[in-house]
Amino acid sequence: MTIWEPAGLSGAGPRYLALADAIGADIAAGRLTAGDRLPAQRELARRLGVTIATVGRAYQVAARRGLLTGEVGRGTFVAPTPAGTAPATAPVLNVAAVHPPGHGPVHRAVAPILHRIAADPLAVGAEDADAVRHRVAGARWMAHGGWRPAPDEVEVTAGGQHALAAALAALAQPRHVVVTTELTNPGLLAAARLLRIELATVPSDAAGARPDAIDRLCARRRVATLHLHPTLHNPTGVTMPAERRREIAAVAAGHDLTVIEEDPFGALLPDRPPPVAAWHPRTVHLTGITKTLAPGLRIGYRYAPPALAEPLRAAARALAWAPAPLVAEVATQLVLGGAAHQL
Repeated sequence: MTIWEPAGLSGAGPRYLALADAIGADIAAGRLTAGDRLPAQRELARRLGVTIATVGRAYQVAARRGLLTGEVGRGTFVAPTPAGTAPATAPVLNVAAVHPPGHGPVHRAVAPILHRIAADPLAVGAEDADAVRHRVAGARWMAHGGWRPAPDEVEVTAGGQHALAAALAALAQPRHVVVTTELTNPGLLAAARLLRIELATVPSDAAGARPDAIDRLCARRRVATLHLHPTLHNPTGVTMPAERRREIAAVAAGHDLTVIEEDPFGALLPDRPPPVAAWHPRTVHLTGITKTLAPGLRIGYRYAPPALAEPLRAAARALAWAPAPLVAEVATQLVLGGAAHQL
């Protein structure tokens, strides 16, 4: 085992990232070389005064960067560097887990809310009025571009992935495909695999999914559901202009499609165009606060027209029953108090 520890964990970010950066810096400087064995996680945690989880997470990040390899029963080693290449010290972009970069302002906004809740935490969510307030918060959070959903058409979910999986479970039809873009949300892929739903893809251009390609696919395949991510699309970052949204809504109406419209990053663009839901009545609109505020606030909001509400509600309950009332209350106070939009 190499008697190694970093000179210091500098930087304002998480300590596990600072440790992963220190590993990369010492490899680049030659202080760690290919094949060197790093200290056991418990030992390094003791020496640095951090938790074992911090060291373990740092080793995982360094491994994803190609800096380390692990062998069960032997330990963690510096990975060999291919000839003619430099060690990778930049973080790998993981589009499957997109989180806001910092949580300091969110922590400061959440702390007084938790302090108020602590006076009687078991009463949170016990009253019907609480559920109404949560729906009002959801309707306010997702409203944009002149589109204002009614609170009684909004449900609170245990995050965006819960809402998406429930929508697929409720709306996908046997022997029909769900249409999405060629590059699409990893969460959609995971849910479709779990639910054994076949996906069919269409190409995109600079404005997003191409309506002519959707039209042609619907003419030759059995399609009932169309998945869209029109604002800050994951993973391309494209935001559909209003005209493209109207064109896709017209195609969806012409083929009697139900649209699942994801909007997890919408709050980052308050002036974004109206959603497809504004033009196509059979649209289920999904959003939340997890991706834009903090990953620990795992709360989502789902809008659906009345005709689709009950099957969606049943699917959501089958998958997770209901969101945690404490987290829902924190989200509600952030939204209704104005802090969520300011953050």
